[in-house]
Amino acid sequence: MISKGCIYHLVRVRDVESQTPSLESVSVVNEFPKVFPDDLPGIPPEWEIDFRIDLLLDTQPIYIPPYKMASVELKELKEKLNDLLDKGFIQPSISPWGTSYFSKIDLRSGYHQLRVRGVD
Repeated sequence: MISKGCIYHLVRVRDVESQTPSLESVSVVNEFPKVFPDDLPGIPPEWEIDFRIDLLLDTQPIYIPPYKMASVELKELKEKLNDLLDKGFIQPSISPWGTSYFSKIDLRSGYHQLRVRGVD
């Protein structure tokens, strides 16, 4: 068939079990344990300058359809969000541009946080 100009594909199929690596298996986490604490210490302290979001006049909110995820992922996400809400890391927002809750958390829920003005 190849000699007649047909295209062929050689495929090898393997059944590999997917595993999510544990936090302890990441070398950077092991090298810098103080950066990745087991429990979150709290929101960052008040600074002289707060991070702020300046908007142009007449700016409209951007509409983005919701991201769809599997029910198992959604359940895990809801558990994490409820835990962060209980600990006070996610706080109500008074911004007309966002949702009713705004998370000030990035990376590992506390690493390199910027405190955002309350009005933003």
